[in-house]
Amino acid sequence: MHSKHGNLQLNEDNNMKVIEMKSSPEKPNTHNVSSRILYDTEHAQGVHIELKSEEALKKHHTRGCVFLCS
Repeated sequence: MHSKHGNLQLNEDNNMKVIEMKSSPEKPNTHNVSSRILYDTEHAQGVHIELKSEEALKKHHTRGCVFLCS
């Protein structure tokens, strides 16, 4: 939803939409790691990727910006 706050997702009461990561379904991917789409619009996508100690992403190119946190 595009609002006066930019691309902030709002619920039906016009409050910020809270998305629980564990309630988002896992999405299969070529890296075979746990990934869940939290936010998806024509302008941006937010994906939670969980890497266990023995896992890694394959070398790849990503169009656009990426942010990481641990």
